[in-house]
Amino acid sequence: MRFAVLSLVLLSGLALAPTPAARAGAVEDCEQIADLNLTIDGCTAVIGLTGPAIAAGRFKHKDLAALYANRGGAYVGLGEHARGIEDLDRAIRIDPEHAEAYVNRGGAYVNLGEYARALEDLDRAIDLGLEHAVVYANRGGAYVGLGEHARGIEDLDRAIRIDPEHAEAYVNRGGAYVNLGEYARALEDLDRAIDLGLEHAVVYANRGGAYVGLGEHARGIEDLDRAIRIDPEHANAYANRGIAYAKIGEYARALEDLDRALDLGLEHADAYTSRGTAYAGLGEHARALKDYDRAFALDPEHAHTYANRGAAYVKIGEYARALEDLDRALDLGLENADAYYNRGVAYASLGEHVRAIEDYDRAIRFDPEHAKAWHNRGHVHYELGERTRAIEDFSEAIRLDPKLAEAYSNRGVAYADLGEYARALEDYDRAFALDPEHAHAYVNRGIAYINLGEYARALEDLDRALDLDPEHTDAYTNRGTAYLNLGEPARALEDLDRAIGFNPKNALAYFNRGTVYLNLGERARAIKDFDRAIGLNPEDADAYVNRGAAYVNLGEHAHAIEDLDRATLLDPKNAPAYANRGVAYVNLGEYARAIKDLDRAISLDPALANAYLNRGLAHKKLGDSDRAVRDWERVIEINGAPQIRWWQDLLKRHGHYSGAIDGVYDPETKAALTAYARNPGD
Repeated sequence: MRFAVLSLVLLSGLALAPTPAARAGAVEDCEQIADLNLTIDGCTAVIGLTGPAIAAGRFKHKDLAALYANRGGAYVGLGEHARGIEDLDRAIRIDPEHAEAYVNRGGAYVNLGEYARALEDLDRAIDLGLEHAVVYANRGGAYVGLGEHARGIEDLDRAIRIDPEHAEAYVNRGGAYVNLGEYARALEDLDRAIDLGLEHAVVYANRGGAYVGLGEHARGIEDLDRAIRIDPEHANAYANRGIAYAKIGEYARALEDLDRALDLGLEHADAYTSRGTAYAGLGEHARALKDYDRAFALDPEHAHTYANRGAAYVKIGEYARALEDLDRALDLGLENADAYYNRGVAYASLGEHVRAIEDYDRAIRFDPEHAKAWHNRGHVHYELGERTRAIEDFSEAIRLDPKLAEAYSNRGVAYADLGEYARALEDYDRAFALDPEHAHAYVNRGIAYINLGEYARALEDLDRALDLDPEHTDAYTNRGTAYLNLGEPARALEDLDRAIGFNPKNALAYFNRGTVYLNLGERARAIKDFDRAIGLNPEDADAYVNRGAAYVNLGEHAHAIEDLDRATLLDPKNAPAYANRGVAYVNLGEYARAIKDLDRAISLDPALANAYLNRGLAHKKLGDSDRAVRDWERVIEINGAPQIRWWQDLLKRHGHYSGAIDGVYDPETKAALTAYARNPGD
């Protein structure tokens, strides 16, 4: 907001001869400045006598001009600008070289915001030789009002050199510094004005604006409260207090103040921009955008409006439009952390991770304590698979803002991905302590429990997440995974259907549903879901692995190998990819290639039972019964009694075993297994 305060010049020592009809002291009253109402009364009394006095030769026309100039100045000082300008016009008509009249009329125009007309009058006063602090103070105020801050400060410096105790000059220079964002220098000037005894609403309004600019919102609001107590109709004070409330998230209070400022006639882009921000904070984005449009109508080059509208577009997911506005704000010279932060959010949401990190870096350079910029940069590092860097950024965000629940939740996810589940669970617990209604944190902890194999505990968390947010697609997706692992395929399918219904682009939900169908033997339906998952995320190695497994089960080994080749290219350490390709080669009779793949699978995951099972089969087919038996015995070590019972049943069906199916690996079972390995016909 731009603020200026008027300085007045009233003439004293008028060479007026007393008249019998004049009340005692009227001339002295007209000359004094302490009581402007008294000034008006005195000047009016004397003006009423000027006709006869001029006729009698006791009063000159220039003296009459001085009376109108003084009375006009007094009216202006009382805020009655129209009456003041009327008197000052008369003074100038009577005496076109009356410098003080130009000064006071210029001051009136400053207060009315008619800065160009003010400059004309103040330039004329200076041309007439009036070298007075008040002239430069008012002209400086006019330049500040026009946004020509450098010229304004130059005049205000001159006013202060002429009169180092000119309070109004300090106020106006302080206002200029506020507009330039030089808040510390503004405070120096405004404190000086107050020390000089200027108890004026605009002083506190300007100082409040400076404090708000420095982020000292409580002190700013305190000054703005004082400004409003002094002048309950001070529109700029309401506007700046509204801006302060918007900055600290008290949007309802911000709206009250900004509505009041606009009702008082303030037509300023900042007011509409800030009210738009308050509406956006309350989720009323349509009303916010309407206010931003009003701000642009007043100032098409208003950088902050572009920045705030860009932030609003980010919130409603219109990222391309957000980028247009934020680019424009930065092109207009707005250099602040929030503009880069919001543009980073837009880039990240569009998947442009490198550009997002560049903008978050810039935001952090401007404001190293911008916790959300650290947090969001960590999120991008996470998306890029840079878990350690993500954790570093999340940790810094937490240091800066220990109440940022989302940072704990996301750091927990990164720890979980690194297999540090204890630390992950600790972070989720902290997130809940800060925000017991944090649905996403429940989802993340549920995922951690799934990774730990604690499916019942996972279900508890995912149920809670859905209680808080019945449309949380990730909760349904992961609860479906938990049900899948608990052997409840019907409930798994129900959840995964819901997840896909809420978000038809949920690649993980299609993958998980395809896995359920694969386990149920519904291979065609499984392949259809894996197709969809791969279409949405062509870099998902696991989707190729499972689709390859489905093709193996269908006997479509060429298709299977094609998918599994792709999986190993995307993830060279994916043990199931090699294991499944090994199965395909076994089925094709390419036992040497099968053993090579199964060796690789086992080296990556020594507990992968099926790889040993199939490698044993390949060794059997190549006549190496000893290796076959060793591999199958390794399967028994991994899976225990259930695997032994499986073997006993198989061996009985092949005529090699006649004992009980009791899950005990005794000599009889071992002998049967060896016989099976040595019989290439089985």
